[in-house]
Amino acid sequence: MLEPAAMEVPISSSVNNAVVPAPIVHNPRARKLRSAVWQDFTKERRADAERLKLQDVLLKAPCRVSISVDMWRSRTQMDYLWLTCHFIQHVNDEWKLRRKTLNFVHLEEPFTADQITNLILEKLHDWGIERKIAAVTLDNCTDGEIVARELLRVLQPRRLLLNGDLFHVRSCTHILNLTVQESWEQASEISGRVRKMINYVKFERFQKFQDISKLLHMDQKPLAVDSPDNWPSTFLMFESACYYHDVLVRMAEQEGQYDAFLAATDWADVKALTEILDVIYNTIEKFPVEYPTANLYFNEMCEIHVLLRTWRNSPSPVVAKVAGQMLSKFEGYWDVTRPVMAFASILDPRYKMKSLEYFFRLIYADEQFTAKTMIDAIQNTFHNLYNDYKHESSDSWKSPSALCYSRNVAGSGGHAEDQPLRNDELIAVSK
Repeated sequence: MLEPAAMEVPISSSVNNAVVPAPIVHNPRARKLRSAVWQDFTKERRADAERLKLQDVLLKAPCRVSISVDMWRSRTQMDYLWLTCHFIQHVNDEWKLRRKTLNFVHLEEPFTADQITNLILEKLHDWGIERKIAAVTLDNCTDGEIVARELLRVLQPRRLLLNGDLFHVRSCTHILNLTVQESWEQASEISGRVRKMINYVKFERFQKFQDISKLLHMDQKPLAVDSPDNWPSTFLMFESACYYHDVLVRMAEQEGQYDAFLAATDWADVKALTEILDVIYNTIEKFPVEYPTANLYFNEMCEIHVLLRTWRNSPSPVVAKVAGQMLSKFEGYWDVTRPVMAFASILDPRYKMKSLEYFFRLIYADEQFTAKTMIDAIQNTFHNLYNDYKHESSDSWKSPSALCYSRNVAGSGGHAEDQPLRNDELIAVSK
């Protein structure tokens, strides 16, 4: 608790002004107020100290930083912008991946893409990192595409890696979510029939459903009903329907007068669509949040790419239509992010260029010229990225924490700045 402040009080006309303690007021409410003010004051002091400490770390970091922007809405329908910084810090001779919240700001409605852009730029300027940005992720940001274009225009491509070609990056999870969300309309009819069947069984014939399940010695699992706007819940509904396939077919045979049950051709489509959703759902589950292993993402995404190209040739019109739409959406989103994920795979000493070459030749099995062109394009982009970092670090050869610097990457001495990158310098990527 704060001690009572001293105050000046005139004692008498014949005596000089003296400093005496202010009278202590024995008021519990006043003491509580002073305690609250003191706690707020010390909390702000600690927050300011932490902010200055983080800012010092960001400014001294030898490499660039990336940011992610998320929109969050509270239960009271208030909108907030959440700005997060991702960077690598060199601590005790180890590289540590850091993720720090920079700002959590309330947004007054209505807000526009320009206002969001200006707010992001203002906060980056406050932190002094507007010239250290490597990439931005705007997966959960309103008007993300517009905001990304405006940020790129203001930050100026010449200050960014590869003139801004790698500036806007989507997360793999977001790509897969968008791929399904924007394609599942093609399966709305079959989804509606499954939903109708599950609702009928669950709310009108559930006792009979349980009796048949026991008769067939089925382990009891939830019979899920989906939320139409949430594809993972639709997957769980399809999965539970497939699990109880025998039970539901038996009920359909006994209650043939009802049209709520699926026909045999419908069941074939449901099982094929469940397989598609199962692969995507479980791939997303593999992507860790706390300790992301970016070098493994490329392989997982390429496997989905291969499967989508296979599924689009399904004999079922519904499955082929859904898979074809998913493939179109996936390639549109993945093409932007694929180079970054490919670089992470190349830098994995277990893979180097082998993983890239294997999957591209598998994906474009009938278009080997396309496969070679794409492999060469990514390898050339990787060379150019290396040279960008080499140029940026030309004055920092003596930095012990130069993870991005060409001396550490290539394992060789310094070279003239205008000297092109040699293949043998680049971690033997062609081996």
